[in-house]
Amino acid sequence: MRNTRTVAACVAATTLFGLLTATPALAAPLSGDVGASQSAPSDEAVPYGPMESSGVTAYFEDGEVAVTVPDTLVTAWTRYVVLADGEVVGQIFAGQARGAVSTVIQDDEAKYRFEIAKPGARVQVSEYLGTLADPADDAHFLRKRIDLPGVQASFVDGRAVVGVPAEYLSARRRIVFFADGRPITQIMGNTAYDGVIRWDEGTNKMFSLRGVARGERLEAWEYGGDLGDGIGSEFRKVKLLDQKVGEKPPVTASFENGRAVVRVPSEFTDANKRIVVRIDGQYRGEIQGERADGQDGSSNKDGDRSFEYTQAKPGDRLEVLQYGGELNDPLSPDLREGVLVDQQL
Repeated sequence: MRNTRTVAACVAATTLFGLLTATPALAAPLSGDVGASQSAPSDEAVPYGPMESSGVTAYFEDGEVAVTVPDTLVTAWTRYVVLADGEVVGQIFAGQARGAVSTVIQDDEAKYRFEIAKPGARVQVSEYLGTLADPADDAHFLRKRIDLPGVQASFVDGRAVVGVPAEYLSARRRIVFFADGRPITQIMGNTAYDGVIRWDEGTNKMFSLRGVARGERLEAWEYGGDLGDGIGSEFRKVKLLDQKVGEKPPVTASFENGRAVVRVPSEFTDANKRIVVRIDGQYRGEIQGERADGQDGSSNKDGDRSFEYTQAKPGDRLEVLQYGGELNDPLSPDLREGVLVDQQL
């Protein structure tokens, strides 16, 4: 996913009061061979619509597509063909899979993962007659079971960035986002919470989400209902995405004993990297190697260093930014190298 050059702030949905009070965690301030060049019948031009439920699910997981089949269907003589932008990438039949990069058999289902060469591909899972030896053509096609939009995610400048095909979004389609299981925000058509940055990129609508830390798992689910209906299980429909965004941060932050605490591992200080600490947008200090300025306390354990900052309270926004230059050099934009931490205490 590419960095964007221009973004537009998304307008807060002013009718969301009911949801904000019902779900505080969301209340951010306002031949059958795989690889052959065969194509299966598809209706790419048809807008995404609900499929008849069969118990089979599919969602994007860490750059691949995961297809789950319930145990009641694993050994059934039903052939499922997985397609990405109309091209066959894998098949499942009677507990066997062709083209899968991994297979996990669990108590109640089997999970198959297939490689997707093109990020953002539209994935479909359809039922076909025949076995793995038969072609995936019109003569064998039965029905389409899953039509998965090419949702993709990355981590850019301290925020999770999600791309959703514009044709998938509609005024009645709601998507709720979770980070390591906790609700972050949601969108519905062109409406989103305050704090979500939105822009267009090709055929995708892009959304930059705050509240997702580097290295966390980001999930996107389609929900029924309206933005004010809450996120109860009765509204949950299908999972679209389950992906770890970014790498685990070398620097972490927390709120302990009335203070903001920033922890810097030894390999980071040994590299003499310069980092700047801000709380609610205000400069609080910086660290480089063994030197630091502005902290109200510090400690050293096994080479890792912790820096404490008073005058912080729960709910404050803490940012740790990486800069070039030397300690106490000007914080000019051209020296800014990235965001290490951007979280709410």
